[in-house]
Amino acid sequence: ATGIEPVLIGKPSDVLMNVALERLALSAEETWVIGDNPATDIAAGHAAGCPTILVLTGLATQENYAALLQAAGCEAGAVIEDLHTLMAYISDKLES
Repeated sequence: ATGIEPVLIGKPSDVLMNVALERLALSAEETWVIGDNPATDIAAGHAAGCPTILVLTGLATQENYAALLQAAGCEAGAVIEDLHTLMAYISDKLES
């Protein structure tokens, strides 16, 4: 009725991600977005220019993650099966 387009601030909008990056005083390139939902978490990471990691511990599973990523129109930088493997992955990346 107002003729004004609303500003979406929730995931996958980059507005929320950019505010978080600013508050953390980090660049997108040095901040990973980790989540289990390609349509929100991984898409938000892409929108903000952050590397992404999809964990198969919730919405995304081994059986459905490829279809969820395709439906979301994005790819995850890495797909990790569980939190123990995620911790090892992060540790390896930080040591590199």
